[in-house]
Amino acid sequence: RPLSTPPSTMLSSAGAWLWRALAVAVSALALLRLGVGVAAWRAAEGLERPAFHVVRKIGRGVEIRQYEPFLIAETAVPQAGASAVRASSQGFRTVAKYIFGGNRGAVKMKMTAPVTTAISDRGPARVSFVMQPSEYVSTSQAPRPSDSAVKVKRVDGRLPPPPPLP
Repeated sequence: RPLSTPPSTMLSSAGAWLWRALAVAVSALALLRLGVGVAAWRAAEGLERPAFHVVRKIGRGVEIRQYEPFLIAETAVPQAGASAVRASSQGFRTVAKYIFGGNRGAVKMKMTAPVTTAISDRGPARVSFVMQPSEYVSTSQAPRPSDSAVKVKRVDGRLPPPPPLP
């Protein structure tokens, strides 16, 4: 019995269908990624930050800021034998545990911005979270860390250091 559609046409229509399905799937994944990125950006924009005023706008979104004093929860992670990424990750987990209730009183605090990591050629990596400026003004107000590796410190208002000269 003869085929009503030649085999070569069947393959090309099956191939075209496959390419269309693949294009739709890739487009859906791209839109999902974009949506997740926008959601993460909006969530980050809603985080509490230390108060500052803009001293000067340089351009292209770059600003020189004068910060008001604020508190940080910080830990130092030895880098000996560990990569900077591993030390940073370990420090983040240590401080996050404190923020999310790993403290005396089991107080759960809100996330804030920024979270900073300082990597050094000499000495430990330092990871710090800014404490909620609306809640914690002095170190005596902050919950005491359960882990002795976490320190609560006051950061005085300051301008960032000038860039190094060439």
